[in-house]
Amino acid sequence: MQKQCKALLDAVLFSNLFIATAAAAQVAFTYQLIGAAPNLEVIGLVFCATLALYSFSMLMAKPSNPLASPFKRVRWIFSNQSLFITLGLMAAVYGAVLSLSLNTTAQILLILLGLIAISYNLPLYRLGEKRVGLRNLPAIKFFLVALVWTFSVVLLPVLELQNTDITPSLTQIPLLIAQRLLLISAIVIPFDVRDIYQDQIHQLKTIPVVLGEKNAYRLCFGLLLSTLLFSSFISPLFSLEFIAISITILISFWLIFKYTGEKNEYYYFFFLDGLLILPWLLFSFLNPLI
Repeated sequence: MQKQCKALLDAVLFSNLFIATAAAAQVAFTYQLIGAAPNLEVIGLVFCATLALYSFSMLMAKPSNPLASPFKRVRWIFSNQSLFITLGLMAAVYGAVLSLSLNTTAQILLILLGLIAISYNLPLYRLGEKRVGLRNLPAIKFFLVALVWTFSVVLLPVLELQNTDITPSLTQIPLLIAQRLLLISAIVIPFDVRDIYQDQIHQLKTIPVVLGEKNAYRLCFGLLLSTLLFSSFISPLFSLEFIAISITILISFWLIFKYTGEKNEYYYFFFLDGLLILPWLLFSFLNPLI
């Protein structure tokens, strides 16, 4: 039984279903913060787009001998390549269908975000003598990932609420964007610290490569504190929304700075990625109790 559960966990994590669920949960949390009924089509669209784009990114980054990779995630993906590609294609097709339900402004944003995400790995740009993707441009990887995520999970659902009675105010929208940008940026940093030596070899100028590991963690600490500060501007203190994000920040501090267990692939792809699901999960759990 334990072996079957482990195999199921691997399939959910390494197929990108879990990170796609995290993206969907972040959209749902945006609806909770602005007091709007969740639009299941937008939530489903972000889930599908995340699954498709992460799958595309992994296929583009395929190593020469994936089955000999030291990373279990890479070995799983290319041992189950047919299933992996099928899931990605299904997500792309269903996401394209769902995108037709968006208003024109939201569709334009979706196209722009898709182009940026696809350009992440494609060698479309010249850097010295090499042609590289956006991820190789100095210090852009960190900001690019956080920005695409933030616009997808905050701005896209907000734009889809245009011309409704629950459209957020012009002052609320920047605060929502800043809060999520700070939180997602903080969670991205430990992944970049993990990859610091590999990024140095591939000449990727990530935040840890540029600033060093200690300064990168200091930046992460500051980003988490800033997330809490901006959250206090969005939701009243001791409101359910503020409690949910505060608990998330506290658990983030513990996982990133105090966790003493093995920092393996389950730590990154379950615990750290799971932090993105936590605010919505806490709000949904606590709401009936309060």
